[in-house]
Amino acid sequence: MSDWTKSTWGAVVELQYGRALGASERLAAGPTRVYGTNGPIGWTSTSQSDGPGVIIGRKGAYRGVHYSPGPFWVIDTAYYVTPRVPMDMRWASYAIRPDDIAAIGSGSAIPSTSREDFYALPVLLPGLDEQRAIADVLGALDDKIAANDAILGTQSALADACFMQALALGGDRVALGELAEFLNRRRVPLSSREREARIGAVPYYGAASRLGFVDEALFDEPLLLVGEDGTVVRDGGSPVTQYIWGPAWVNNHAHVLRGRGISTELLWVALRQSNVAHLVTGAVQPKLSMGNLRTLEVLLPSSRGELERRVQAFVGYERALVEESSRLASTRTGLLPLLLSGKVRVRDAEKKVEEVL
Repeated sequence: MSDWTKSTWGAVVELQYGRALGASERLAAGPTRVYGTNGPIGWTSTSQSDGPGVIIGRKGAYRGVHYSPGPFWVIDTAYYVTPRVPMDMRWASYAIRPDDIAAIGSGSAIPSTSREDFYALPVLLPGLDEQRAIADVLGALDDKIAANDAILGTQSALADACFMQALALGGDRVALGELAEFLNRRRVPLSSREREARIGAVPYYGAASRLGFVDEALFDEPLLLVGEDGTVVRDGGSPVTQYIWGPAWVNNHAHVLRGRGISTELLWVALRQSNVAHLVTGAVQPKLSMGNLRTLEVLLPSSRGELERRVQAFVGYERALVEESSRLASTRTGLLPLLLSGKVRVRDAEKKVEEVL
């Protein structure tokens, strides 16, 4: 580690302010990724940098650190990094720790990242070749996770296409209350303080996502979660759903469903095609009550034998990809601080990565 240097971020990089981008300049797709404080928010036709680059959130409770491999535009709620010394930008995206960014300005009404506070953060700077090697090791894991995510999107689209193909041959409308068993009585909410006191390995789910981990499970089977309040409906009117399996804790912001007469997996695909917008109440806090959700008329193919088999295959593959990505992310999380501190050298980390890849 003779070529590693103790420094501060202010000595080795400069933060550049982003610039506002008008709505007319944003595109549904394009050559340049647009970033805000929380990450990618769209596309445009021009760029502030050809990339690669690192974007750091400037305003808001969550201010992430994001890596762009290609051209990018940063709006005025974020910074982008330009190096003062030779630097691998992907290495920088790992070395700039999101926890450090979150701690800056955390006591303010509207948290913000100041240049001065960021510049004062310490950094252990290896030589350029070592930076590239570290980025290659960690990047291999992230690239595989990204590839898995792309495949997951394709798998979901294929399952939806199979469903619609079967539906074209004939379908029936059935109330969701007849197709699903509601397990809501088994839900238990936990406050953030209670969760902090019970940290474990069991996923804790809310209306739209996993919120953390706790030390005990309320469920342990494949289940379908449907958002009850808060985030309950997607663009187009379909419900916010999560398919989960294995040990889990679910709070009272998500309905918990198990398939009745059909598999939970097919129920998931069917609900993705359904519109629940007319069942949502509440002007300030949208709510999809159990009573209203049970009345939802779900359109199902009349013949479902082959469809069930194909959906099970698609979802089984999705589960395998999610579990693989979880292992890869766990490996990356474990290696990252060890590589950045020099406690583990690249050649040893490469062996670990080869094992999981």
